[in-house]
Amino acid sequence: MNIPNDAISRFEEIPYLRFGHFPTPIEELPRLREALGGGPRIFIKRDDYSGAGFGGNKVRKLEYVLADAKAGGVEIAITTGGEKSNHARVTASLCARLGIRCILVLNPPAVS
Repeated sequence: MNIPNDAISRFEEIPYLRFGHFPTPIEELPRLREALGGGPRIFIKRDDYSGAGFGGNKVRKLEYVLADAKAGGVEIAITTGGEKSNHARVTASLCARLGIRCILVLNPPAVS
């Protein structure tokens, strides 16, 4: 796929913060393949290596969202998620690095 150079340069102009360790590695899982009885080779993208509390793709998004918040002078960030939300944990961690107060609105687990 050919991406026009002007699109790439416009994207590169978007401010972001470097919190993650990218690119993350891709690893083959030969033992899983064997346990499944063979078949095609299986690979996994190790976004758990991205840093910032094993945040994975959440770190990528927050690099842009929090850059915009910091540039805009935001003092408090509010986010919501489940009681054990990875998003909430990573948001709180990165806000602390930036000196932004973070309020988490956590939903309790559903009762069945």
